[in-house]
Amino acid sequence: MCFGLPGRLIEAADADGLALVDVGGLARPINMTLLGEDQPAAGEWVLVHAGIALSRLAEADALAALREMGAAEHGDPLGDPAG
Repeated sequence: MCFGLPGRLIEAADADGLALVDVGGLARPINMTLLGEDQPAAGEWVLVHAGIALSRLAEADALAALREMGAAEHGDPLGDPAG
């Protein structure tokens, strides 16, 4: 099983394919090479697993995933904000 986290791009990828991405409030260098030519711009979202961006995410999908993870962390495995 693979667990990915939404991350928001802070700085675009450099010549080595590493970008600075905010993942859970921490700025991390993330390998963007799997995205090929479809590189996101600063402020856009990606799905991150093990330091690698697996895909781009729409902002609405990223925020929904973060809400669900927060709900699960607080005892609601179904992600219901009402708890």
